[in-house]
Amino acid sequence: MKNYTLLALFVVLLTACESKNEKQFIISGELSGDYDDYVYLNYPQFLDSTYQVKDSVKVIDGKFQFTGTTHSPVQGWLNLKPNSNLAWLQVENSEIDIKANYTFQGTEENIYRMITIESVAGSKSDSIQNDYSTFYQENKDRENFKTLLKEKVVQLAQTENMDAFAGKVLADNVVFSDMLNLEDAKNILAQIDTNYVEPFERELIRSGLNRLKKFTAGKPISDFALTTSKFDSINSLSFRGKLLLVDFWASWCGPCRVKHPEYVKLYNDNKDKDFEILSVSLDEDVNAWLEAMEKDQITWPSVIDSGGFEGEIAKEYYLYAIPYSYLVDKDGTIIMPNPTSEDIEARLD
Repeated sequence: MKNYTLLALFVVLLTACESKNEKQFIISGELSGDYDDYVYLNYPQFLDSTYQVKDSVKVIDGKFQFTGTTHSPVQGWLNLKPNSNLAWLQVENSEIDIKANYTFQGTEENIYRMITIESVAGSKSDSIQNDYSTFYQENKDRENFKTLLKEKVVQLAQTENMDAFAGKVLADNVVFSDMLNLEDAKNILAQIDTNYVEPFERELIRSGLNRLKKFTAGKPISDFALTTSKFDSINSLSFRGKLLLVDFWASWCGPCRVKHPEYVKLYNDNKDKDFEILSVSLDEDVNAWLEAMEKDQITWPSVIDSGGFEGEIAKEYYLYAIPYSYLVDKDGTIIMPNPTSEDIEARLD
């Protein structure tokens, strides 16, 4: 009987130790500013972006705390009582200390509350992101940045292969830029444990790899026919025999429109040299597209797919962000993605 008692006691103690050591996160926050209502924490769980954990606590004397568990580091956010912005943060099983600031705009009847995270301590994922962000800002203008970036992403994949951020960085660089080629991207992906990558990021990586496979230097452009402002149709096949810049943009895209004065000069200086621009708008609002063309003095051929990012052209070209462009030779073969004006001038010369 004594042996059974000792065994039962051992099991209880073992269970208690396991419970005490169970991994969890403790997010402790200090919120400056005059706010004494609820703060909300949202994050995906079990690597399923459709399953959102939503928790809330009241801010008391400028302080709040959340506890919980997550399968792996995931990107979540804090927000305040509606209407409010979202303050992004990495949720992982560790003790995380946050210092944040509360401000608002408008009146009590029409108020917009803002939470800004000033600092984060105790989060390894946040440190990894800060390190990557610092690296990017310090090196982005260097001539060998492409090589440095590849080395940095490889390092992340090797040392942080079970952190969701490694997958996010790979996704960003195969979807939103041309910094990695297909072979490099596939080798990096092979080193990342995709079980820890969120479903949406996995989808972005898949699409990015398809884009690199289909739309890279030496590959033929995927031809299309779209509607102009005069409601007729232009087919990209009609530009064979000319050096062609295919530019994807929209009226609401600030970085897209910043390029237009540069394109106006480029077009006016070289339109007699078998050079042409074909602008492809992803505007869903046709009137906004027409107004932007007039304001930006777009006189070269321009067409629209009002389906936006859900339209056929965006899906065909795996477009998740704009501006994005391709320089195409006289035979319809892609020369390079996202050329600069200097790249185009050099090719014309």
